[in-house]
Amino acid sequence: MLAALLILITALLLFPFPYISEARSAPALANALENLGHPLTFGLIAWIAYERFGTRFARYGLPGPVFLMLALAGFGALTELAQAYTGRDPTLEDWIGDVLGSGAVILWRASRQRLIRTLSVLCVAAAIAPLAFTLLSYPGSEPTAVTVRVHDRQHDGSFDDRFNRNFELPPSSASTLRIDLEDVHSSPAGRDMDLHHIAGVIVFARTAGPLQFQVNAIRLEH
Repeated sequence: MLAALLILITALLLFPFPYISEARSAPALANALENLGHPLTFGLIAWIAYERFGTRFARYGLPGPVFLMLALAGFGALTELAQAYTGRDPTLEDWIGDVLGSGAVILWRASRQRLIRTLSVLCVAAAIAPLAFTLLSYPGSEPTAVTVRVHDRQHDGSFDDRFNRNFELPPSSASTLRIDLEDVHSSPAGRDMDLHHIAGVIVFARTAGPLQFQVNAIRLEH
């Protein structure tokens, strides 16, 4: 039973799963929830490991739990590296979540000292902080104006010699921007855009503060 549970947990860590439609409409929140799965999963692994080996660690004091934390940190690093071969992207953020989740459980189980348990609580707070900040970013958010720019190899650097179009993006949600290629073709003043030799497609925004957005794909459609 324990072996089957660990295999299932490892599969969840390694392999990609499709988002439900609600997640696609709120990608920032979906990403934060997905990232929270790492500390939760490694917290569960740490709990199972401590149940099996905790009595042995008690004989040696603190070094035993420290060894277990290092072992789980190494296992987390291996799962991140393995994701590169299963359709997912290894990230430092996910590995940090692994370490925080396992560390919170092991520190709490290893000692009743106030300092050690305070460290455990701080690990929990650090693990849930990204989700909390993401949730706080949703209320009061305003639409963001972005510009799509396209130019070919003949582009002379001027504003009128390229394609420019502004779009307004709703806050914290996914959007699909569609552009008719004929509009791109006829956009430069006094000539046609060379669609066979496009040199750049740029999406940018002018904002007073930092702005984070992600371009998932650029496709040509008939």
